[in-house]
Amino acid sequence: MSETSTQQQHPWRSAARTALQTAVVLVAAAIVAGPEIAAFVEQFWPGSPVPAWIAAAVAFLSAASGLLARLSALPAVDRLLEHIVRLGSAPGVDRANTP
Repeated sequence: MSETSTQQQHPWRSAARTALQTAVVLVAAAIVAGPEIAAFVEQFWPGSPVPAWIAAAVAFLSAASGLLARLSALPAVDRLLEHIVRLGSAPGVDRANTP
């Protein structure tokens, strides 16, 4: 069994998974709040590019979360995360019972 986490073995897969998860949540939020936002924008700012800005924000935040996931998979960053906040990706570490 390897002592390297799957995040470190496949960092781009982990980053893509995180970006997709973020996009799903943001798109779902936009779908739920979309009609209210669209009505508000159309009432006060007809022809406004706000919907395009919302779509751009979804894309940007998804990409940014994927980038952060990729950076977190770097061994040096993973060691730093484990040392500072005990959020490393090492398998088999029981953080619940570690002081």
